[in-house]
Amino acid sequence: MLIRVSSYSAAYSFNEVIRMSKKIIFIDKDNIEAWRALGSAYREKNLIHESVAAYKKVFSLDPKDTEVCFDLGLTYFREGAFQRAAYYFEHIRSMGHGLDKSTESGLYNYAHQSLVMLQKCYEALGDLKKAEQMKREIGLYGGR
Repeated sequence: MLIRVSSYSAAYSFNEVIRMSKKIIFIDKDNIEAWRALGSAYREKNLIHESVAAYKKVFSLDPKDTEVCFDLGLTYFREGAFQRAAYYFEHIRSMGHGLDKSTESGLYNYAHQSLVMLQKCYEALGDLKKAEQMKREIGLYGGR
């Protein structure tokens, strides 16, 4: 069934992604892949509340899922909830300390992009000291 979800997603059939993901979740309420697909499909349909709920479920099951943390942060940032966005970007930042630039897991890129977003969050919140700190940390990543 997850293969079907992937196929539906590739074909931009988000209603089918939602339908099939819900079937999977009915069978296995803790299926991270189905919850992630559900959140993504809801996001594509601009159903923000539903997307956030699905992504939060993934986060509760796997708080180290950097992709979902980043998506939650971006969603909150776009909604103007900068403090909530910063929470998820900070979470990724805390997982990325001491990363080798050759990390293949994608965490390096998420850590770097989270710093960029944190700088924007802190600027929007008026915390220029933290924004400047993020700018310095971004420099450690070589401006990548």
